[in-house]
Amino acid sequence: MSKQYSAFYVARSLESQRLWQRFSFERVLRSNEETWSVAKYIVNNPVRAGLVSHPAEYPFWGSAWYSREELLEYIQRAA
Repeated sequence: MSKQYSAFYVARSLESQRLWQRFSFERVLRSNEETWSVAKYIVNNPVRAGLVSHPAEYPFWGSAWYSREELLEYIQRAA
């Protein structure tokens, strides 16, 4: 789903709030390796930000394709 499409439908309920941050762009991931690299980066963001000490402690992440356990297992193996 494109940012334009989702922004159109969400904008109705948000009134004047912004849906997307300025200067952010979506990116197509072209390989499985690249997908896992980006997943690792995203899952570790709350740790880097100092919000939690381990990614499992942060409740607001997940995937439609992989379970949280699978993602955590990958991150531990890739560390």
